[in-house]
Formats: sequence, structure tokens, C-alpha cells
Amino acid sequence: MSISDRILLAANRVFPRPTLPGDVAPDEYADWEYATSDLVIEMWREAGGCEPRTALDLGCGLGGKTRRLLETAPGLRITALDIEAKHLLQAEAYHCGRGIRGIAKIRGDASRLPFAAGAFHRIVTADTLEHFRDAKQSLREMRRCVSDDGRVILIFNP
Repeated sequence: MSISDRILLAANRVFPRPTLPGDVAPDEYADWEYATSDLVIEMWREAGGCEPRTALDLGCGLGGKTRRLLETAPGLRITALDIEAKHLLQAEAYHCGRGIRGIAKIRGDASRLPFAAGAFHRIVTADTLEHFRDAKQSLREMRRCVSDDGRVILIFNP
């Protein structure tokens, strides 16, 4: 173990762990997702292509971003996909608690999307690429599932 590794590990023991929005309650984290979706919405509006009628929120987390997308594009048929069943249950509870209905929630892997080719006019994935098991295959799947006149909105940490 290098000296820098040892310093970092020691610092982790000394400094308190920061409180993150989801540490208290899932709804709090979903509200944070909702509140921090400005870049997603900006890119949605600037994406061009066809007028989206169908969208996939790939790696939907606890549902805050999905809620924001639905508010941005009323009438949109949106599907929320996440690999974690727990996230989907929490997203469903979050949406139901706010009177939001009609969002299909599907458990699935980004590298094997369970949808037909061209099924969506928009695919949105934010802060998820680094979590995918096979990022390259996931990108291929997004391309396969977006319509020819659709758009993929991909936001990820460097």
C-alpha cells in the first residue's frame, strides 16, 4: 500500500462522513434528484430531433429525475429502468405519494435493454455510465433502442 493510500485511509477515519440527501430517507434523495435535474432538462430542450412521445429514463434511481422529465413534457409516455429492484420500489412509492401515475417501471440491465429497436424518441441517462457493467455495450443498446429521429441524452461524471 502506498503512502498516499495510507494517508487517504487515515483521513477517512478522522473526518466525518458527509451526509448525503439519500442517507435520511429515499424520498429526500428523490427530491434531490428532482432539484438537480436542470442540466438534463436543458439538454432535453436543446436536443432537437422529433417531438418526443416516448422516453426511457435509463438508471432512473429513486424517481426524482423521472418526475422532472414528465413535468417538462406532459403527455410523454415514459419508462423508468433500473437494475436495482429496490430503487424501482422506492421510485414507485415516491411517484404514488405525489399523485404521479403511468410511468412504467422495469428492472433491467443497460447492456441488455428489454425493448424493441427504435422503441424510444428519447433516452436519458444521467450520472449512470460509470455504474454500467459494460459501458460500450450499453451505448450500443441505447443506439439500438432510440428511433432514427430520436436522441440520446447522456450525462456522466468524468
